[in-house]
Amino acid sequence: GAEHTVNHHEDLPAQVLGIAPRGVDWLFTAHSKGQIDTYAEIVRSFGHIVAIDDGPRDIAPLKAKSIAWHWELMFTRPVQQTPDMIEQHHLLDTVARLVDEGRMRATTTNSLTPISAETLREAHALIEGGRTVGKIVLHGWE
Repeated sequence: GAEHTVNHHEDLPAQVLGIAPRGVDWLFTAHSKGQIDTYAEIVRSFGHIVAIDDGPRDIAPLKAKSIAWHWELMFTRPVQQTPDMIEQHHLLDTVARLVDEGRMRATTTNSLTPISAETLREAHALIEGGRTVGKIVLHGWE
């Protein structure tokens, strides 16, 4: 359902700004290390970045444009025992319903079995190749 796609391996700012000359309001990242200057270039003032990785520690380049950095960690509610812990239950129920309805699906593209030194090496080789799309799953059953 994407209107536009970009290749994150090639001049990301030129591609994004070619599509959205004023920049984007929202950016989701799973690999933010070393990308802060790029993000500061392509996210509009008062935009938002959502990160699920451990990412960078210095996000100062985002300050001049008042870009908000949001960390997302699925386990914050239970680990921190927040008052709204039930929301995790609601989120997971919603995901389960969307999967059951066929409106959401797993991003698994490689399923390796059994779990062994050989399949671990194969999984690492796929990831290190830098061209993996989706998730690689190792499991102990066939």
